[in-house]
Amino acid sequence: MRSKRLSPIATGLTRAAVYLRVSTDGQARTGLGLDAQAERCRAFATSKGWSVAATFRDEGVSGSVDFKDRPEAARLFEMIRAGEVDAVLVAKLDRLGRSTRDVLEMVEWLDELGVDFVSVEEGFDTSTSAGRFVMRILASVAELERDMGRDRTRAAMRQKRTRGEKTGGTVPYGFDVLEGGRLVPNAEEQKALVFIRRRHEEGASLRAIATELEARGIRTKTGRSTWAAETVSSILRRAEVAA
Repeated sequence: MRSKRLSPIATGLTRAAVYLRVSTDGQARTGLGLDAQAERCRAFATSKGWSVAATFRDEGVSGSVDFKDRPEAARLFEMIRAGEVDAVLVAKLDRLGRSTRDVLEMVEWLDELGVDFVSVEEGFDTSTSAGRFVMRILASVAELERDMGRDRTRAAMRQKRTRGEKTGGTVPYGFDVLEGGRLVPNAEEQKALVFIRRRHEEGASLRAIATELEARGIRTKTGRSTWAAETVSSILRRAEVAA
């Protein structure tokens, strides 16, 4: 995985890009999650004598969303490609992503471009072999925690659905709710749901699926004609829990 190059950290890093992410709109509105992450990253950079070249804040974006579909991550990539960053700094590893594969692919891409990756909470960076080894282990642990939580949620949701009960604060896409909280399929939304699943399995990005839904004139649960990648991701997550 590691290319033969001199690590920016080992040779005297000067420019760090801070990446922040919160997965819920509530956290994004309060700013507490993002502000806390930013403070930790800035303090760490200061302690090392590094300058913060830029800060990127993805608000209300799930860690399961692909990097290329995150608005601020896309801007970060442009800065990295332009050679304006020596290292990417996050407050915690799962802010980068919850999938081990995604995290490793991202770090490998950074390495190929001569950029180090630093996680403040876990206390490691990719400038050393030991740091890269720790990063792989922690990425796997984060993915295990996510999968175990998903298994528990899936089991609870399955029990509710066998009783025909509504399983959340909002009505899931593909269903309508009757008085008393009983869910019934919505025929048109079920067709759209099949389309979303099929395109996802075919490898289409969330943003591409959203664009295709708009082109087909399919509306969101709230009746909007425009779709966001995060909306598609939310629908797919709910469908996975229901499986």
